[in-house]
Amino acid sequence: MKLRMKMVLASFLSMSLLTLLLTFPMVAKETYAPLPDKIMHAKTVFIENRTNDAEVADMVFRELPKWKKYALVNDRSKADLVFVLTMATHEAIYSNGTRVSNQISNTTITTGGQVYSYTAGSITLEIQDAGGTVWANTKPFSRKGATKDLMNDLRQRIERQEKIARRSR
Repeated sequence: MKLRMKMVLASFLSMSLLTLLLTFPMVAKETYAPLPDKIMHAKTVFIENRTNDAEVADMVFRELPKWKKYALVNDRSKADLVFVLTMATHEAIYSNGTRVSNQISNTTITTGGQVYSYTAGSITLEIQDAGGTVWANTKPFSRKGATKDLMNDLRQRIERQEKIARRSR
């Protein structure tokens, strides 16, 4: 009986160690390429929305003040950085089933089958200064929202770089 308990305990410890070793890389901190100094030292930001979707700019407008790093300005010429937001989309259509097309004069009539349609795309954040693009990133549409994903990613990069800078002082 004692031998069996030892075997069960050894098996349990082995599985625990294996689980720990397999999950360790997943919890390891991500490393990022350093952001340009212009992003790290800027004080003011102007938001330029080229997406034709006001909600995209609204998300950035609500998120940036939470960081307490940048002041938002309403005049591009007074900004250290310009956050340019653009969107790219594409629509895909998929047909499942038999489709029959009939040509009657100049009109085509298609019947049968099921048609599935979806729109996919991405949001790009391009950070510019007076000299042009300083940094850019693109995120695909997601449940949380591509804009939120972009802002979270940029914030994590800034915070990580600031933490490294504080340690090296």
